Amino acid sequence: MEKVFVLTLVLSLFFLIVLAVSTTMLMLKKKSKVIYITLLFSSILFLFSAVALTFSTIGFKNELHKERLIEKKKDRKEKVSTAKSLAVTYQKTAVESAYESTQGSGKASRAIYQSWQNFPNGNSDNNQISSLVNSAMKSQIRNITLAQANLVDAQHKLFLLKKLHEKFSRISYITNKYASTKKFVDQASELYKLSTKPNRSFSEWTERVDYLKTNINEEYQKLH
Repeated sequence: MEKVFVLTLVLSLFFLIVLAVSTTMLMLKKKSKVIYITLLFSSILFLFSAVALTFSTIGFKNELHKERLIEKKKDRKEKVSTAKSLAVTYQKTAVESAYESTQGSGKASRAIYQSWQNFPNGNSDNNQISSLVNSAMKSQIRNITLAQANLVDAQHKLFLLKKLHEKFSRISYITNKYASTKKFVDQASELYKLSTKPNRSFSEWTERVDYLKTNINEEYQKLH
């Protein structure tokens, strides 16, 4: 189509020049049959070439538009492919970091449980809970610190995955990656909070911690 466009453009210019020359010669009163015939045919040919140029221009523009659409689709596919790869990387890192966090949180929660169960009826007032938490945190400071560091890393990767999800909100693959990762990181975050500051009754706290640990392990096997 590009060659046709160039050809019709050249022909149109050529016949336009011939028409202009013929008209000029007539204006200079250089009348002859050759000039009249040339003027007639150049006018007709210019008209046809102009019409052909119009159609070839439309066709050329449509072709360019199609090429641009193809390039955009190709570029879009490449971007989506890259985004999917990033989503996999972000999810993997977030899940691993969150799971590592739960290992530290789990050790801290066990220390709390072992101390807390020694209280009468398994319950305590606020002062006793504060004392218990402080004592447990002192003995488990290394595990809690590591848990916090891993949780921060997991939340950062989740943030990056969220931004990716917002940019490619119509890509269900990325949406699912974000949803499952957020659920996992949120559970790890809740376990960390319960392992450093238990604010429920002993039975409620134990039940929730056990639930989170079980659920986190099951989800980890699915996501790992």
